[in-house]
Amino acid sequence: MTITEEVTLIGIGVTFLVGIINLIITKVTANKTLYINTITRLRSEWLYKMKDYFAQYLSAIESHKNRSYENQDNLLNNLYSSYIIIKLNLNSLDTFDRELIDIMENINNDIKRDFTVELTEETKEKVQLLITKIQCMTKIEWEGIKLESKKGNLKDNNKKELRKKYLQE
Repeated sequence: MTITEEVTLIGIGVTFLVGIINLIITKVTANKTLYINTITRLRSEWLYKMKDYFAQYLSAIESHKNRSYENQDNLLNNLYSSYIIIKLNLNSLDTFDRELIDIMENINNDIKRDFTVELTEETKEKVQLLITKIQCMTKIEWEGIKLESKKGNLKDNNKKELRKKYLQE
């Protein structure tokens, strides 16, 4: 075998090896991008669904304030079913999510206890606190979605920074 043939074979071998390495890197990058895009899309869909669920819950409370429910059972069923859907979509181990659940439980108990009277100022304050917390949650989630789409999977410290920024913790 001549030197030219040896150099040609080495060149082909190196080219083949570089091609394999490039293929592996491309596959890993494509899988990572697909994963990030999927998670980001699902988080975005979850966020919009949660906004709808909270809107249904707050609408039931508003119906109580406006007396647009004919009886207590209709209101309580609507309120409770909205509450359950929200509760199932939140993480009960997360401190912030637990606060939302606790506020809603308190509002539900207030309405159940005092159905025949107007909402008390205390209950109205709880509703306003819930609205504020929901706004914070949606802002944090939206910022997390944007950050995740740029940087990839969020680390715990990224999540803590977002909460600190928007919750003034």
